Amino acid sequence: MTLKRQVFLTLYVKGACLCGVTSTLRDNRVREFRKRARLTQAELGAQVGVSRQSIVSTEKGDYAPSVYLALRLARSLGSTVEELFPLTEEGR
Repeated sequence: MTLKRQVFLTLYVKGACLCGVTSTLRDNRVREFRKRARLTQAELGAQVGVSRQSIVSTEKGDYAPSVYLALRLARSLGSTVEELFPLTEEGR
């Protein structure tokens, strides 16, 4: 049995609360976008100010990045946080 780690998020976007939204950490697309940008884990880590191991852990879903790191990752990869960390409504 595989235990999926989920993050419960309460987001406020333009004054609206997106409550009950989850993101399975293992479903992130950081690796896909990093490879598309032709960056190594070390290069991406240097661009966003974290270690290579933090990038490895984020890609594997073992580490939930802070909002600030998620924003820096998205900017460095020419993407959005929503594309890198897709959300689903709770229960779906």
